[in-house]
Amino acid sequence: MSRMFRHVPSLFMYDDHESYSDLEGTGEIGLKDGKWLYRDLSLKPFYEYAGWANMKGPHYQPTYYGTASVQKGSGVLEDMEVDFTAMRREAISNIHVDMGQKNSGVYQLDDIVDSHHIEVSPPFTAKEKPAYSVGTRHYFDFKVSNCHFFIADIRTERTRYIPEKAHDEDRFLLGEIQKKWLMEGIAQSDADFIVVMTTVSWMIYHTNFHMYAAGLSKGEPKLVNGRSVKEDGFTGAVKERDELLDFFDEVEKPVVILTGDLHNAYMVQIHDNVWECMLGPINSGNHNLASAGNPPMGGWFNSEGTDVKIKWLASFPNTLAYTRLRNNYYGIITVNNILETAREEGAGKHFVAYEEPQLVVQVYDAYTGKLVYAEGISTLDAKKKGKAKMPSVR
Repeated sequence: MSRMFRHVPSLFMYDDHESYSDLEGTGEIGLKDGKWLYRDLSLKPFYEYAGWANMKGPHYQPTYYGTASVQKGSGVLEDMEVDFTAMRREAISNIHVDMGQKNSGVYQLDDIVDSHHIEVSPPFTAKEKPAYSVGTRHYFDFKVSNCHFFIADIRTERTRYIPEKAHDEDRFLLGEIQKKWLMEGIAQSDADFIVVMTTVSWMIYHTNFHMYAAGLSKGEPKLVNGRSVKEDGFTGAVKERDELLDFFDEVEKPVVILTGDLHNAYMVQIHDNVWECMLGPINSGNHNLASAGNPPMGGWFNSEGTDVKIKWLASFPNTLAYTRLRNNYYGIITVNNILETAREEGAGKHFVAYEEPQLVVQVYDAYTGKLVYAEGISTLDAKKKGKAKMPSVR
């Protein structure tokens, strides 16, 4: 790992293990004391360790940590050590009152009243001087040639996963503001290829079955109406996922989603122009097939009502216990925009631009270096059938 990071420039997006395992509920207004309040506390060391390397979006500002005065029944938070009017409203996600206090919880910012006062909801339940933080937005995007990369943040403003509410409107991972940013950014992009990066999966599940491998571990997986009590990906917020997938499907250019978190590797074709590729982890043990929802090793798979093609998948069998065994892969994405053609001896280089360039995803075994899978994606895949070009010479 140290050799890799020494030679490979890297960008980072924090996920659950940089903050708290399966960090959820950070954007669910009204939640009281709980693990969701680890978010801002853990982001401080994350930015010191790795996050400093990231590009910063226009909606980012440093997280603020302070001590306030609040009154019972009031929604006014007072902090005489800060100038709230110097903060950009659009860069504030929500307010967290730290754990272990009378008013611990997730609060919505309603108004910046003046330099030292903000209005939040719900109202406070007790008089105290709590430690708190003003959260920000960590997602960003950038372009390289004809590829536009959108790095989403699914931990800052998400709701909790509740099995029986997986299809409800009030479950989300991105939230309305980030979703609007992503959709508008893609719609306005002039790039040929769109690459969306999220730390969690879209079509493949992320259950905790690996903790209960059949015959190899005590106990059985807990279920609620047949669903796992753990689901860390977009299959736990289906309405938001499907809205985005329908939008991607209408974009007349390839959309490639790169994901992680689940200890697995796969390539899924969602629509003619939409793919999901997961390659993870690079330095940890793998999960078994059931933790991914028992998809086929290749074939059609129904993910919460959407039929997708599993093009390639690497997973451990369900009879194998969750250990530190490794089965790791890495991917390289190349884009072919031009063809270097034959030329007369002594002449300069001669390049011809492809009318429809290709993005090629190559997956390699991290131990042997062998190519195990490749997917070629053309801009033509995203275009509706038109009048075919007739040959000029027959």
